[in-house]
Amino acid sequence: MTMALHVRHVGLTVKNLQRALWFYQDLLGLRVQTRLVEKGPVLEKVLDLEGVEVETVKLGTGEGNTLVELLSFRSHPVSDYEGTRLLKSGPTHLAFTVDDLAGLYEKMKAQGVFFNTAPQPSADGKVLLTYCQDPDGAWVELVQPL
Repeated sequence: MTMALHVRHVGLTVKNLQRALWFYQDLLGLRVQTRLVEKGPVLEKVLDLEGVEVETVKLGTGEGNTLVELLSFRSHPVSDYEGTRLLKSGPTHLAFTVDDLAGLYEKMKAQGVFFNTAPQPSADGKVLLTYCQDPDGAWVELVQPL
């Protein structure tokens, strides 16, 4: 028996929703698909958090179905992301394909976004790529096919 499977979304817990929207919407160009505040007994049970209230914003590119979901917990404190290196187990980064990496890099760098390096060619020469961090320290890979 085969099962249909596709990536629905990637969820990111953020400390400051406006700052995260500035990064993902204003700088990267993702568009808000849905925005709502969720709370109640079903969410408490699903997240195993009593009294939970979270504002969620789902953003997309307009192509494909995969979304980035920003979660801003109003009811519970969010701890600092532990470890800022890519050498940890578990999820390490999001990756986006872009068509003008040099231009996006300059735009984001001018806004104070941290990058490991300017865009570099991959070992196989098929793409340019770089890594930056979002306002909460999550790593974002930006890739431009050549």
